[in-house]
Amino acid sequence: MKKTFEYHRPVSYYETDAMGVVHHSNYLRIFEDARVAWLRAKGLTKTHQPHSDVVYAVVDVQCKFRRPLRFGDEIRVKIQVKQALAKFMFRYAIYKNTDKVEDEKVVCMGHTLHVAIDQKFKITKPPTELLEIIKEESWTEIWP
Repeated sequence: MKKTFEYHRPVSYYETDAMGVVHHSNYLRIFEDARVAWLRAKGLTKTHQPHSDVVYAVVDVQCKFRRPLRFGDEIRVKIQVKQALAKFMFRYAIYKNTDKVEDEKVVCMGHTLHVAIDQKFKITKPPTELLEIIKEESWTEIWP
């Protein structure tokens, strides 16, 4: 079975709010960071602006919060991606890294739905390289 892509990083101070936890809006930034890391890891940055005339526009977002994150927490983001007709969906599961695997729990999960658009904001066919990579990705219906 193929391994799900993972992105790791610490929580930055600027991502926290007055209560000392990551502000809800920053989870979308974490999703974005993980998605760009996936594109880089797959050699697909050339298929997206500024290296291409195509942008992967976000048309839907969902985010479910389970537990708080704080400054300095080390996080791991698991990503799945699949094509759905002209759209493609990324699913994310954010975990706080712990020393004990049994203590590891989902902090946040969600998805972003994308369409490829051109310079005139018209929907266009996603680049072939992207679609070929997505076909090879693993996807499980039960997530995470």
